[in-house]
Amino acid sequence: MNSHNVRRSLVALCAIVLVCVAVPGCSTPEKRWYAQRASLTSFQQSVLDAHAAGVVDNETLVSMDVGVRAARRWLDAAKPFLPAGGDTFDAYIASTIAVLAELSPILTQPEAIP
Repeated sequence: MNSHNVRRSLVALCAIVLVCVAVPGCSTPEKRWYAQRASLTSFQQSVLDAHAAGVVDNETLVSMDVGVRAARRWLDAAKPFLPAGGDTFDAYIASTIAVLAELSPILTQPEAIP
């Protein structure tokens, strides 16, 4: 896969991740948690794929891993509030979304493509 195709795939993934998890009123807390977990896992795999394709350098990979781990901790902190959800659950999910929203543009910056 060439770097242009990797970039297009990353842009699409970032948009899907943010749209799928940013609409809290559409489903139950459990469905939101599982959707967020799937999105985070897909995002993490996309980062690894981008690194393997040479789109993301080692330094960026390490810095993004720190963010992905932080998002995973927020997601893990939200799990004990299932199935009911609540304000604390919503805050943890919002924190996870915020981390992904902050990291997503890094993958799609034109200067990141060799």
